[in-house]
Amino acid sequence: TVNCNGVPGIDGLMTQMHGIDARKAVEAEMSRMRALVTSAVGVARVGAWEYDVQADRVEWLNDEYFRIVGEDPVTGRIAHRHCRAGILDEDWPAMEAALTACLTGQTELFECEYRVCTAGGEDRWLLDRGRVIARDGTGRSTRMGGVTLDIDERKRAEIALRESERRFETVLW
Repeated sequence: TVNCNGVPGIDGLMTQMHGIDARKAVEAEMSRMRALVTSAVGVARVGAWEYDVQADRVEWLNDEYFRIVGEDPVTGRIAHRHCRAGILDEDWPAMEAALTACLTGQTELFECEYRVCTAGGEDRWLLDRGRVIARDGTGRSTRMGGVTLDIDERKRAEIALRESERRFETVLW
């Protein structure tokens, strides 16, 4: 038996040292990228979310959704943690159909225009887009990620244009 560093019975000693510089560089780059994405999402005025399918829980990844609906982000995160929260009843069937199609793999992307009731009592048009980001061992969807956009001005302009066209056709006929 070789005496290694004064410890009898050890045949040899192997050490492996990892520099933490590479790890710190990767962590710094990830932090920089996270800050960049957060900034870009904020500038674009897009609400980012993650949906836990089994728990039917939405986690809002930034505060933009709450700005759109006029709610405090802290209390809003509690009130809007379920998928259906805030969506007008007449718009829920379309939302549910779009979610089901994406979750079951009928469509790759989830997309739905719908209305919510804001804190001020007004209806506001939103657009959600997302996709499945995780599946379990059987292929069943477990998580979705996506964004919410405020499309209220565009949607109201479309509705006003259709109404104007309808009135114009009525006058002509």
